Amino acid sequence: MKFPAKYDCVDFDYIEMMQLSIRPIRYEDREPIRTWRNDQIDILRQENYLTELDQDAYFKNNIHPLFTQSHPNQILVGFYNANDLIGYGGLVHIDWKNSHAEISFLLATAINSKDNYLNFFTSYLVLIEKLAIKLKLNKIHTFGYDLEKFRFDPLISSNFKLEAKLKQHKLIGTKLIDVLIYSKII
Repeated sequence: MKFPAKYDCVDFDYIEMMQLSIRPIRYEDREPIRTWRNDQIDILRQENYLTELDQDAYFKNNIHPLFTQSHPNQILVGFYNANDLIGYGGLVHIDWKNSHAEISFLLATAINSKDNYLNFFTSYLVLIEKLAIKLKLNKIHTFGYDLEKFRFDPLISSNFKLEAKLKQHKLIGTKLIDVLIYSKII
């Protein structure tokens, strides 16, 4: 299966900054993404490990149709360093009427060190904000589990504001973890 090169709802092949770029997700991205999601399941809303069949079906039945919708509920992108896929994410839970969306981001497990995360997520935020502006959104937001304080530093340095703290909201292992929600008016 091959996905279209562009989403019909927005004119972009890619958005780049130096050697980093975001591009519409590709069908061939499905296996690395599945592996990263399974490796990092504790920091995602995903409850079960994904099989190859699960991932193939999701890409065919859920992601492929998004490319031709005038108002898809998500726009997923691959995140590249030169031509190497190093992560993925996008704008999800898009509320077209109220002009906001949630940012999604996952870095490849093999390079997800503290320094790489800080550098790459900071750059990704610049790129995904440019996509949100192309979509004429007013607000972008994201949430994260309060496991490691450094994970929120790119948001703070990119002028996102802490909008809410949901105390003891997510069970990870045997501990209830706070959820932090950051947002930015663009």
